[in-house]
Amino acid sequence: MSHITERPASVTVPRPPWRIRTLNTIGPLLRRFGASNQNLDPDHLLQASQKLTGLGPDANPECRPALLALVDSYERDAELTSHGRTVIRMELVRILATRLRMADAHAREPTLRQTPITRPLFITGLARSGTTFLHHLLNQDIHYQALRFWELLSPVPPPRPGIGVLEPRAETATTYLERDRWCLAPMDVIHATSPHSLEDCGWLLNYTLVSSDFVRTAPIRGYLEWFLKQDLTPSYRSYRASLQLLRHHFMPCRLVLKGPSHMVGLDALLATFPDAGIVQIHRDPARTLPSLCHMLTVFYRRICRGQNSRRLGAFAIEWVTQMLKRAQATREAAPANTFLDVAYTDLVTDPQRTVRRVYEHFGIEQSPQSSQALARYLTQDRAIPRRRHDYQLRDFGLEADALRHRFADYIEAYSICAEPHR
Repeated sequence: MSHITERPASVTVPRPPWRIRTLNTIGPLLRRFGASNQNLDPDHLLQASQKLTGLGPDANPECRPALLALVDSYERDAELTSHGRTVIRMELVRILATRLRMADAHAREPTLRQTPITRPLFITGLARSGTTFLHHLLNQDIHYQALRFWELLSPVPPPRPGIGVLEPRAETATTYLERDRWCLAPMDVIHATSPHSLEDCGWLLNYTLVSSDFVRTAPIRGYLEWFLKQDLTPSYRSYRASLQLLRHHFMPCRLVLKGPSHMVGLDALLATFPDAGIVQIHRDPARTLPSLCHMLTVFYRRICRGQNSRRLGAFAIEWVTQMLKRAQATREAAPANTFLDVAYTDLVTDPQRTVRRVYEHFGIEQSPQSSQALARYLTQDRAIPRRRHDYQLRDFGLEADALRHRFADYIEAYSICAEPHR
């Protein structure tokens, strides 16, 4: 019997509030008169981040080329609304300001880079394949540490143990999540996020400006092409430094991290964390791809004009193809015991057995306390009704048989079971 139960729920992208409709109408006029909240010029963004933090310019030479590629693709590919320009500007200034704060923290406290990150466990797989579920399961063990949303959003100053719900940065995270609640409410069905929820560590890769996660914000095809040509090792070194900052005041503990974006950077990940263990979850692409497309639709319609669902479907296929191609190339060169393969169907049917497999594969002892905590979590989780977000394969010009044919090598390599499609 599957662990996850669902009930139908219609999920649509609501109409924008009047203030946003007004901004989208008068935005071109505002830009003509030089409104700063519409300005995506890289120099203007860098200056705004310095003004916000009171810190000097970003000394990392890799910052500017990445920022130029990102902004150029937003301008050329994304068809941003005026509201979208404001949202992207705010986010890029936040990212650039966080970069400055993290660099300043490391300069003030050189011992941050001595913080051990030992045998981290990474969960990855295609988006919508169950990585979040397994992340929560493993976090029931007190010997694991996962990252909360507020930590990823505001990593400076380094968090300290014992603060929990009293952490004032949680209020900042609440404000951030509520900013576009009118549009992102459907995400409560697709992927609910709160200040204290466990979250995708791809947020830390975003601070490098070299991250495939930016593709989630808008259909920036030019940036994705640029990204796929980059050596990701410097980005993962910066990512490691971010983890060291976040864990500096904590007792040494094994981190459990998750993110689909690691699929394209597994070679750089293992070069940076040679003792890492990686759990890769496999699910029928005829289920993951339309679900991914629906999630992207929610994000894109928030800030972009005239989105074509069929074009989005084709874009998602190419993106997933690159993810699988690069992941498989790394796997063929890596020691076999580095990876553990988990079938999504096994994960949802018998989650406790899946967790035991993770422990056994990586030589980790599962204490009675962690087993009991896992059982309690599953009992509580089963009591929560799951709403199914409403979409169809044909909404994005996709066909189940064609997708399974396209990804036949992947399906055969990992014995992936076909699931009923919509």
